[in-house]
Amino acid sequence: MNDPIPESDAIASRTPTRRELADANRRAAWRWGSLVVCLLGLQVALGVAAIVLSTGDPSVAVVPDYYARSMRWDQTRALERDSQALGWSVQYAAVMLPVADPVNRAVARTDRSLRIDLRNAQGNPVVLADGQVEVYRHARASDVLVRPVRPLVAEPGVLVVPGCFDHPGWWEVELDVTDVDGARYVQSTSLLVDQLAALGSAGAGTSSSDVSGGRAD
Repeated sequence: MNDPIPESDAIASRTPTRRELADANRRAAWRWGSLVVCLLGLQVALGVAAIVLSTGDPSVAVVPDYYARSMRWDQTRALERDSQALGWSVQYAAVMLPVADPVNRAVARTDRSLRIDLRNAQGNPVVLADGQVEVYRHARASDVLVRPVRPLVAEPGVLVVPGCFDHPGWWEVELDVTDVDGARYVQSTSLLVDQLAALGSAGAGTSSSDVSGGRAD
Protein backbone atom coordinates (compact mmCIF):
# COMPACT_ATOMS: atom_id res chain seq x y z
CA MET A 1 0.00 0.00 0.00
CA ASN A 2 1.42 3.36 -1.07
CA ASP A 3 2.05 5.99 1.57
CA PRO A 4 0.11 9.28 1.11
CA ILE A 5 2.08 12.23 -0.36
CA PRO A 6 2.69 14.97 2.22
CA GLU A 7 0.72 18.15 1.61
CA SER A 8 3.87 20.33 1.39
CA ASP A 9 5.36 18.12 -1.33
CA ALA A 10 2.08 18.17 -3.19
CA ILE A 11 2.03 21.97 -3.19
CA ALA A 12 5.68 22.16 -4.29
CA SER A 13 5.15 19.73 -7.15
CA ARG A 14 1.97 21.46 -8.34
CA THR A 15 2.27 23.09 -11.75
CA PRO A 16 1.64 26.88 -11.58
CA THR A 17 -1.48 28.01 -13.30
CA ARG A 18 -1.46 30.36 -16.26
CA ARG A 19 -2.67 33.22 -14.07
CA GLU A 20 0.14 32.70 -11.58
CA LEU A 21 2.71 32.66 -14.36
CA ALA A 22 1.28 35.88 -15.80
CA ASP A 23 1.42 37.56 -12.38
CA ALA A 24 5.03 36.45 -11.88
CA ASN A 25 6.02 37.72 -15.32
CA ARG A 26 4.29 41.03 -14.64
CA ARG A 27 6.15 41.48 -11.35
CA ALA A 28 9.48 40.64 -13.00
CA ALA A 29 8.77 43.08 -15.84
CA TRP A 30 8.00 45.88 -13.37
CA ARG A 31 11.10 45.09 -11.33
CA TRP A 32 13.58 45.01 -14.23
CA GLY A 33 11.83 47.79 -16.12
CA SER A 34 12.04 50.05 -13.07
CA LEU A 35 15.76 49.28 -12.80
CA VAL A 36 16.32 50.29 -16.43
CA VAL A 37 14.30 53.50 -15.99
CA CYS A 38 16.25 54.39 -12.84
CA LEU A 39 19.57 53.89 -14.63
CA LEU A 40 18.43 56.04 -17.55
CA GLY A 41 17.19 58.72 -15.15
CA LEU A 42 20.52 58.67 -13.32
CA GLN A 43 22.35 59.14 -16.62
CA VAL A 44 20.15 62.10 -17.55
CA ALA A 45 20.63 63.64 -14.09
CA LEU A 46 24.41 63.30 -14.36
CA GLY A 47 24.34 64.90 -17.81
CA VAL A 48 22.28 67.84 -16.55
CA ALA A 49 24.62 68.27 -13.58
CA ALA A 50 27.64 68.26 -15.90
CA ILE A 51 26.05 70.93 -18.12
CA VAL A 52 25.18 73.12 -15.13
CA LEU A 53 28.69 72.81 -13.69
CA SER A 54 30.41 73.49 -17.02
CA THR A 55 28.28 76.53 -17.87
CA GLY A 56 28.12 77.92 -14.34
CA ASP A 57 31.81 77.65 -13.47
CA PRO A 58 33.48 81.01 -14.24
CA SER A 59 36.88 79.31 -14.45
CA VAL A 60 35.73 77.43 -17.56
CA ALA A 61 35.30 79.65 -20.59
CA VAL A 62 35.06 79.25 -24.34
CA VAL A 63 37.39 81.49 -26.30
CA PRO A 64 35.23 84.22 -27.86
CA ASP A 65 34.96 83.93 -31.62
CA TYR A 66 37.10 80.79 -31.49
CA TYR A 67 36.06 79.56 -34.95
CA ALA A 68 37.02 82.81 -36.65
CA ARG A 69 40.29 82.82 -34.71
CA SER A 70 41.08 79.31 -35.88
CA MET A 71 40.44 80.35 -39.47
CA ARG A 72 42.88 83.25 -39.00
CA TRP A 73 45.55 81.10 -37.37
CA ASP A 74 48.16 81.55 -40.11
CA GLN A 75 47.50 85.29 -40.23
CA THR A 76 47.84 85.52 -36.45
CA ARG A 77 51.13 83.63 -36.41
CA ALA A 78 52.48 85.85 -39.19
CA LEU A 79 51.48 88.94 -37.20
CA GLU A 80 53.29 87.59 -34.14
CA ARG A 81 56.44 86.99 -36.19
CA ASP A 82 56.23 90.52 -37.61
CA SER A 83 55.83 91.86 -34.07
CA GLN A 84 58.96 90.05 -32.90
CA ALA A 85 60.84 91.37 -35.93
CA LEU A 86 60.16 94.95 -34.78
CA GLY A 87 62.54 94.39 -31.89
CA TRP A 88 60.31 96.13 -29.35
CA SER A 89 60.74 95.42 -25.65
CA VAL A 90 57.77 95.34 -23.30
CA GLN A 91 57.84 95.43 -19.51
CA TYR A 92 54.75 94.61 -17.45
CA ALA A 93 54.22 95.53 -13.82
CA ALA A 94 51.39 95.81 -11.34
CA VAL A 95 51.15 99.10 -9.48
CA MET A 96 48.97 100.72 -6.86
CA LEU A 97 47.58 103.98 -8.21
CA PRO A 98 45.83 106.63 -6.09
CA VAL A 99 42.41 107.45 -7.51
CA ALA A 100 39.53 109.62 -6.32
CA ASP A 101 36.73 107.84 -4.52
CA PRO A 102 33.54 108.10 -6.64
CA VAL A 103 31.35 108.60 -3.55
CA ASN A 104 33.52 110.92 -1.49
CA ARG A 105 35.93 112.74 -3.78
CA ALA A 106 37.81 114.12 -0.82
CA VAL A 107 38.97 110.60 0.06
CA ALA A 108 41.58 108.93 -2.11
CA ARG A 109 41.95 105.19 -2.48
CA THR A 110 44.48 102.96 -4.20
CA ASP A 111 43.66 100.89 -7.25
CA ARG A 112 45.52 97.82 -8.52
CA SER A 113 46.51 98.69 -12.07
CA LEU A 114 48.67 97.36 -14.89
CA ARG A 115 51.61 99.38 -16.18
CA ILE A 116 53.10 98.57 -19.60
CA ASP A 117 56.34 100.15 -20.78
CA LEU A 118 57.05 99.85 -24.52
CA ARG A 119 60.42 100.60 -26.12
CA ASN A 120 61.46 100.29 -29.74
CA ALA A 121 64.57 98.56 -31.04
CA GLN A 122 66.63 101.69 -30.30
CA GLY A 123 65.40 101.80 -26.71
CA ASN A 124 63.22 104.87 -27.26
CA PRO A 125 59.60 105.10 -26.03
CA VAL A 126 57.02 103.92 -28.56
CA VAL A 127 54.50 106.63 -29.44
CA LEU A 128 51.19 104.84 -29.87
CA ALA A 129 48.26 105.82 -32.04
CA ASP A 130 45.72 103.11 -31.24
CA GLY A 131 45.24 99.73 -29.63
CA GLN A 132 43.72 97.79 -26.78
CA VAL A 133 44.67 95.57 -23.85
CA GLU A 134 42.79 92.45 -22.72
CA VAL A 135 43.33 91.23 -19.16
CA TYR A 136 41.86 88.20 -17.41
CA ARG A 137 42.74 85.93 -14.51
CA HIS A 138 43.44 82.30 -15.36
CA ALA A 139 41.10 81.14 -12.60
CA ARG A 140 38.27 83.28 -14.06
CA ALA A 141 38.92 83.12 -17.78
CA SER A 142 35.37 84.18 -18.62
CA ASP A 143 35.83 87.60 -16.98
CA VAL A 144 37.80 89.41 -19.68
CA LEU A 145 38.59 93.08 -19.18
CA VAL A 146 39.06 94.95 -22.48
CA ARG A 147 40.44 98.47 -22.29
CA PRO A 148 41.68 100.91 -24.96
CA VAL A 149 45.25 102.09 -24.60
CA ARG A 150 45.79 105.07 -22.31
CA PRO A 151 49.35 106.37 -22.75
CA LEU A 152 50.66 108.51 -19.91
CA VAL A 153 51.31 112.03 -21.16
CA ALA A 154 54.10 112.52 -18.64
CA GLU A 155 55.77 109.23 -19.62
CA PRO A 156 55.85 108.46 -23.36
CA GLY A 157 55.62 104.77 -24.20
CA VAL A 158 53.89 103.91 -20.92
CA LEU A 159 50.36 102.50 -20.81
CA VAL A 160 48.19 102.15 -17.72
CA VAL A 161 45.19 99.84 -17.34
CA PRO A 162 43.51 100.94 -14.10
CA GLY A 163 41.68 98.63 -11.74
CA CYS A 164 42.39 95.34 -13.49
CA PHE A 165 43.97 93.20 -10.73
CA ASP A 166 41.38 92.33 -8.09
CA HIS A 167 42.96 89.04 -6.93
CA PRO A 168 46.46 87.59 -6.73
CA GLY A 169 47.39 84.73 -9.05
CA TRP A 170 48.22 84.15 -12.69
CA TRP A 171 46.85 86.74 -15.10
CA GLU A 172 46.91 86.83 -18.89
CA VAL A 173 47.67 90.10 -20.69
CA GLU A 174 47.01 90.35 -24.44
CA LEU A 175 48.47 93.47 -26.00
CA ASP A 176 47.48 94.74 -29.46
CA VAL A 177 48.76 98.24 -30.31
CA THR A 178 49.74 100.33 -33.33
CA ASP A 179 52.28 103.15 -33.29
CA VAL A 180 52.08 106.47 -35.13
CA ASP A 181 54.01 104.98 -38.07
CA GLY A 182 51.43 102.23 -38.55
CA ALA A 183 53.51 99.37 -37.12
CA ARG A 184 51.31 96.86 -35.32
CA TYR A 185 52.54 94.90 -32.31
CA VAL A 186 50.79 91.99 -30.57
CA GLN A 187 51.89 89.94 -27.58
CA SER A 188 50.32 87.56 -25.07
CA THR A 189 52.00 87.38 -21.67
CA SER A 190 51.27 85.68 -18.35
CA LEU A 191 51.90 87.59 -15.12
CA LEU A 192 52.06 86.19 -11.61
CA VAL A 193 50.50 88.81 -9.37
CA ASP A 194 51.16 88.48 -5.64
CA GLN A 195 49.86 90.65 -2.84
CA LEU A 196 50.53 94.26 -3.80
CA ALA A 197 51.83 96.76 -1.29
CA ALA A 198 50.37 100.25 -1.37
CA LEU A 199 52.84 102.66 -2.91
CA GLY A 200 51.18 105.91 -1.90
CA SER A 201 50.84 108.96 -4.09
CA ALA A 202 54.21 108.26 -5.69
CA GLY A 203 52.97 104.89 -6.89
CA ALA A 204 51.90 106.05 -10.34
CA GLY A 205 54.20 104.41 -12.81
CA THR A 206 56.17 102.55 -10.12
CA SER A 207 56.35 98.80 -10.47
CA SER A 208 55.70 96.55 -7.51
CA SER A 209 58.44 94.13 -6.57
CA ASP A 210 55.77 91.55 -5.68
CA VAL A 211 54.90 90.97 -9.33
CA SER A 212 56.95 88.56 -11.40
CA GLY A 213 58.12 89.30 -14.90
CA GLY A 214 56.07 88.39 -17.95
CA ARG A 215 56.17 84.98 -19.57
CA ALA A 216 55.60 85.50 -23.27
CA ASP A 217 53.73 82.74 -25.09
